[in-house]
Amino acid sequence: MPAGVGCDRLVRMRRAVPSSLVLALLAGCAADPSPSSSFDEENGDYFEGHAYDEGRTDAPLDFEKADLASPYSIPEGLPTLARPEIIVSLANTTVHLFDRETGFSRVYPTGVGALGSSGRSITPTGHFATSPDTSDRWWYVPNRWEPAYFEGYPFLRITAENSRGYNTYGLHGPITNPLMRGYVSHGCMRMEKTDLVEVWAMVRSHASTPVTIQQEVELDAAGNEVDVDTEVTLWGPEDTIAYGASVGPRDDRPVGFVGDPCTTAEDCGRFGDPSYFCHEAGFCTLNCQGYCPDRADYASTFCISDPSEIGRGVCVQRVDGRNADCALIPGTAPVDRERFVGTSTAPPATEQVCAAP
Repeated sequence: MPAGVGCDRLVRMRRAVPSSLVLALLAGCAADPSPSSSFDEENGDYFEGHAYDEGRTDAPLDFEKADLASPYSIPEGLPTLARPEIIVSLANTTVHLFDRETGFSRVYPTGVGALGSSGRSITPTGHFATSPDTSDRWWYVPNRWEPAYFEGYPFLRITAENSRGYNTYGLHGPITNPLMRGYVSHGCMRMEKTDLVEVWAMVRSHASTPVTIQQEVELDAAGNEVDVDTEVTLWGPEDTIAYGASVGPRDDRPVGFVGDPCTTAEDCGRFGDPSYFCHEAGFCTLNCQGYCPDRADYASTFCISDPSEIGRGVCVQRVDGRNADCALIPGTAPVDRERFVGTSTAPPATEQVCAAP
């Protein structure tokens, strides 16, 4: 890398010099010298998110240590947000926290996923959210001490999944000092410590805060580029935000498959099956005997006896990282249940599923 040209400056250079040159130089930034650096020699690429988190839902003990004082305090005078939203731009390496109800808007620098073999950041793009349960301190970690490089600062986990179905991605501290703004992480969004604490404090009490990660530069309602220290024109509360082409429009409605939250039958079966209904526990399901349908990108399903009606079977999801071990399915917890065979030829079986405890 040329002397005096850091990762942050390279990101700024991307439109002033040929993109091929910038990508070649940024490849040097991807080799993160921090303790978090993990390289998959077999596949020749960086691990996705934090492998340490895979399948772990036994926090807070694994992520907090009572004998260590918190290294930060919440600053005074932070505004109270009504409906926070976050947009992350991989092209601009920015985290934009805003609230269209109150007019709040602040843009922070970030370090995102290293460049993979495709030449693109390994941070996943798409429409995600924070957890629907703000009391779950595995999702909203106030003091993360393990691994040690998190230094007791917050970890704000989001619903983005790695290829094995685990929610390993989130917003956390810089790892390096100072923050390396560029393509440097395992897929998470690294932030300056003071910036992270601000975002954490303003978002942590809001369930299912929308988080969009897009490849493109974010544009505001006036069509101007959103960046650190720029004046942002917010979209109106009822406007449809023009997200980047890599993610397209956001539709927060669930698909209506087994396990999706619901309040009425209209929330279920949006992909064309009228047999779906909204279970009284608050999730979509359908009656079954022996077997249930599966769907790509969802946890596999299992047919159990419906506790609300004797002699009836209902479909539920198996415990899986994609449902955060049932935390994302209303009214359920991990329990062992026998298969409801009914009149089918399915063999007896017992599985750990997401059902009423």
